Amino acid sequence: MLTDSILTLPKPAQLDQLATRIHQEHQLCIQSPKTSLIHACNAGAVLIKARTVISATDWGNWLKTQCNLTEQTAQMYMGMAGKYSQVQDYIEQPVLPPKPESWLPSPRLLSELTVVPEAIAPEEIKHLESSAEAVPQSISLQQSPAPATPEIESVIDVDFTPIQANSQLHSTADLIRFCIPGAVVPKARPRVTSNGTYMPNRYREWRNRAEIELYRQMSQLRSEHKFPLQKAAVAIRFFGNHRTNSDLDNMAGACLDALTLNGAGVLMDDRLSCLPRLTVEYVSGTEETGIWIEIQPL
Repeated sequence: MLTDSILTLPKPAQLDQLATRIHQEHQLCIQSPKTSLIHACNAGAVLIKARTVISATDWGNWLKTQCNLTEQTAQMYMGMAGKYSQVQDYIEQPVLPPKPESWLPSPRLLSELTVVPEAIAPEEIKHLESSAEAVPQSISLQQSPAPATPEIESVIDVDFTPIQANSQLHSTADLIRFCIPGAVVPKARPRVTSNGTYMPNRYREWRNRAEIELYRQMSQLRSEHKFPLQKAAVAIRFFGNHRTNSDLDNMAGACLDALTLNGAGVLMDDRLSCLPRLTVEYVSGTEETGIWIEIQPL
């Protein structure tokens, strides 16, 4: 994270160091879906520091010219830094490789790359900031022996869940449930350009939001299973107002990508050897819109 030594430098040097770090964390957030949440929080922490040394009149212009960021994106990063400051404590080691201690931002990064500022819609920012509560302070993976009839606490808000559990997956202590609010953005192929390969903005933003919600719910689970799961049966139910002209396989693919090791790390992979049974269903006519996911470890 940002060290206080940067703030002891002359102001021009401070701004150069801050801009370089913000730009690099922003690029890592875009290019590395597996660690995008961490890089977004890091960028937000640096932006909060930078906000204290830059006047309000110069803030927007500095973000655009020095960091290649819009004010909306910067505001989202700062909000995530405040709400998810301890999220790294809840991510399994196999999911996030350790960050080398010797890692330093490249001083040539801003001069070698040309990145178009990427705007994030205000409604997306508002939904992201209000979609999750603060991460709990302490989670213990070592649970005491369960009683003969354990009491199961639901991670999902009952008022938000307008559908019943999938009858094909029996309700047991091993059943893991997730609920992602909002309409799904179907899986999209990476765009290949002369400047490199990148994911479309709408799909990348939905993936980041879905993974944050999955991280939050994983931190509240009381499960003896170790993530990522090596083998499981999955049932996905789309309820509410989704785009009915979208391909169902792309909608399910977006959810599986968010669940696998390159996403939130709930599942090891979505290959047949890891996912021998998959059920997908669409339920219309509900007041709320979202995705209900049930996972049975095998």
